[in-house]
Amino acid sequence: MNDDFRQRVFLPIVMPLAVMVGFIGFAFALSRILLAVPEAAATTIALAVAAYILVVAALVAAKPIITSRALAVGVTVACVAVLAAGTLAGAAGMRELHAEEEAAAGEGGEGATGESAGNAFVAVDIEFESAPEELPAGRTTIELVNDGLSPHNVTIDDLDPDQPVVEAAPGETQSADVRLRPGTYRYHCNVPGHEATMNGEFTVPS
Repeated sequence: MNDDFRQRVFLPIVMPLAVMVGFIGFAFALSRILLAVPEAAATTIALAVAAYILVVAALVAAKPIITSRALAVGVTVACVAVLAAGTLAGAAGMRELHAEEEAAAGEGGEGATGESAGNAFVAVDIEFESAPEELPAGRTTIELVNDGLSPHNVTIDDLDPDQPVVEAAPGETQSADVRLRPGTYRYHCNVPGHEATMNGEFTVPS
């Protein structure tokens, strides 16, 4: 390579393009590896790569005591290793990214099939985001989930229009037992200013 080509083409054009392509290939290969291996292994690999980059940066800073050829060899070997591993990982395919979340959701769903799961009133701001349309007769557990920023309660008009059955502070979940006979019941939140938008009804079948 003559000096004129090096100064006019190689250094200002070819080298930056080669470095950019190398970084893109490295990042893509690394992403294939992290998506193919188990989550715990992906975290370990990511930390190892970050540590390696820090080591290389330290070696660059210590360049007076390390040759450019040795530094280039170390970087090249690492890049080739990652690219090769990324190619194999890409061929193997991605892992199920949401397997853990689905399993957790399944466990949560299994645990939520109890009596209180369908008896929950969910309060947000000044409305019930969700509420049961039907409750069983007899002794029943009513749950109030307060996802809002102010206190809320569930007051059943036909039981006592002034005394809440269950109350919950912001961020709390509280429950209480009531006895219900077959019929239609109206409910509301009796916190001042809430009743107009926080009300509804449910039925108790015979």
